Amino acid sequence: MELKSRHLFLLPVLSFFVHKLVCDQIGLLDLPGAAGTQYIQLSLNDNPRVDIYASFFNFFITLGHTADAAAHQVSILSTVAALLGGMLGSWALGKKAGLAAAGIFLFFWPVLYLYSCLIGPDSLAFGLSWLGTGLIWAGWQASWIGIIPMLIGGALIWIGFSVKFLAAPLFLFVCLTPLTASSLKDHHWLYLSLCAIGAGLNYDLWWNRPIIGLTFQGGLRIPEIDWLPVASGWSKLIELHNMGMSEGKFEQLALALAAIFPFVKYKKKWRIFLLGLCSVIILCVCAFVLEDRIRMRLLAPASFGLVVVLSASAGKIFQNFRLSKWWLLPISIFLLLDTWSFLYSFGERQQKWSLNDPHSFPKPPKPWSEQYTDNISIFKDISLYGGAGAHQIIAEHKNSANRIYSMRLRDEREESLYTYAMLQGLDFERINPTVCCSTADFKCARSVLTQAQQSGALTLLPLKKAPWLRVHKNEARWYDLLLKAGKSLDQMQERDSWLVLPPTGTSGPPPCLNTAGQRNNNRRLSP
Repeated sequence: MELKSRHLFLLPVLSFFVHKLVCDQIGLLDLPGAAGTQYIQLSLNDNPRVDIYASFFNFFITLGHTADAAAHQVSILSTVAALLGGMLGSWALGKKAGLAAAGIFLFFWPVLYLYSCLIGPDSLAFGLSWLGTGLIWAGWQASWIGIIPMLIGGALIWIGFSVKFLAAPLFLFVCLTPLTASSLKDHHWLYLSLCAIGAGLNYDLWWNRPIIGLTFQGGLRIPEIDWLPVASGWSKLIELHNMGMSEGKFEQLALALAAIFPFVKYKKKWRIFLLGLCSVIILCVCAFVLEDRIRMRLLAPASFGLVVVLSASAGKIFQNFRLSKWWLLPISIFLLLDTWSFLYSFGERQQKWSLNDPHSFPKPPKPWSEQYTDNISIFKDISLYGGAGAHQIIAEHKNSANRIYSMRLRDEREESLYTYAMLQGLDFERINPTVCCSTADFKCARSVLTQAQQSGALTLLPLKKAPWLRVHKNEARWYDLLLKAGKSLDQMQERDSWLVLPPTGTSGPPPCLNTAGQRNNNRRLSP
């Protein structure tokens, strides 16, 4: 039976179940993801700051999922949306052959599995923006009737951009949309509109100042038009391997595109050449803009054009040279080995950082496993050190404790503890020296910890684990006092990377409650 285009759209459905199975094998008890745990608690508290993410999150809650399971479902669904967007974009260039090639490549691409493993806004912004761009590129091929998917795509990109700024590069691919058509005969009206929008962006029409040189949140700056951002960005793409972030292989994808492109037959080939060149330049410039903050989860959205053009070109190679479909078997095996290598490496590093239970992936062949350096520091900005261990400890005390206490951690990572407490239906409070003590000394620290135990609370304090700084630098002295006081108590336990002070009573008043700033987490976590 001949494979129809509609059959290929079963790949996203299959991908959903495969990604869910993969996430279950890793565990992910620490709920990794930049601001991921914070987005869970804000969604549970109906905070309008995260209303877009919360709408997806609450949908799965209404289906009966627990809060942590709902967060993972949002990430996996976002990844499936990205896969579908990539397939639509490749269909716009290579029709059925491009659709099939993109589906196969993205089904195995490790970057999509990375996003499935991360909770929070990154995955959602990535998925919405890729799907939106794919709809725009596909809609462009249908002349006037294509305005419907294009409007939907534009809305999705804007929603993704509203979720997180990492979706911004996709606006550039929207401007490149005219290059996806073999003929501009029926598209002069929209092409002129895109030119007007581009001119408006740079000539004060919307922001009342030029966009070149504009600085955004976090210090990210749009660079000047120069060769330096491209050359420097290319160097950063190559350096990703040494940083333990080989899952994208962007420089290899760019070189592969350059190698096969001369043999691809396109109608008006110059437009695809220009589209591919611009896609590589956009990726390099984004790598340059990120500078030392470069992370795969932040850079991958900008790879849409490169991945789509390469997939469409590979599909055209199969079509033009009438290659046997048996060639797909060794290609799929090669891609599978690469994905296997990433998942094993991710599981190993995640287990070392979060102290999660060991994953269940066997070790891949050495040539593939060696491509990922043992660099667990990449988890610093997406997960709490020892987070899985803390989550397990809190779950064990769900019925015996009424509150969780901890202190201010690095990068506000105590918010992860707050989320773990919420998932178990417990309150959380931070031991703030300015609230708990008139004088922050050993006597006060010991008194606060004892009072917390007697009130029925569980206290978690991070143990010192070189070389990681686990507490906020402004509370280093207070941390030493709390740690010394905690170790002086008889009931203390040292588990994993935490000093645990279990509850010893239920009658005493809880310490350190600031009525004005007291948290409220009384919302139901599931129907």
